[in-house]
Amino acid sequence: MLQHSIPDIVAKDIDTNADAPSCSKKTIIDVKTHSPGDAYPDDRTGDSNAAANARQVRVNKDFHKKAKDLDIRLGGDQQDGFDAELNTFGQEGVVLGPVVGAFGEISTHVDFFANLIADALTAEHLSYYGDRGSKTVKAYYRLVLYRAWGLTAHRGWTRLKLDQRGLVQAPNAPRDQS
Repeated sequence: MLQHSIPDIVAKDIDTNADAPSCSKKTIIDVKTHSPGDAYPDDRTGDSNAAANARQVRVNKDFHKKAKDLDIRLGGDQQDGFDAELNTFGQEGVVLGPVVGAFGEISTHVDFFANLIADALTAEHLSYYGDRGSKTVKAYYRLVLYRAWGLTAHRGWTRLKLDQRGLVQAPNAPRDQS
């Protein structure tokens, strides 16, 4: 399956609790961005991250659709086909799809990973320093993560828009001599 549909990350041993979207075995993670378009004006729920969450749901559906298409095309079946292999990952084959939207909004899977990473960083910090409570330390690490990820997302989006206009050129790239 992984040779035909290439995910961004295959995480092993994600230690999660019961309300998390995955379990502690190999989990497929496919990071996506969401460009502005029809999904934004079509959303009428009022949630600030509804378009990113809708894209997050499509990540899982797209992986399973591709697996079923490969089964049909290459002759897989329910026991040993691509879809059966995909279902061995995560929790019943759920593919995690953290999404960053065009306007900086994030999907719930990004929150899940921020909490997961902040928990690990908090445990490490508290093993050396016992100076603060765990909630304070976790809040600090979540803030650091969101700040870094937000800046990276906005810089990437800005770079894309400037590249589309041809206003910025990569260093040492040949210039057009027209």
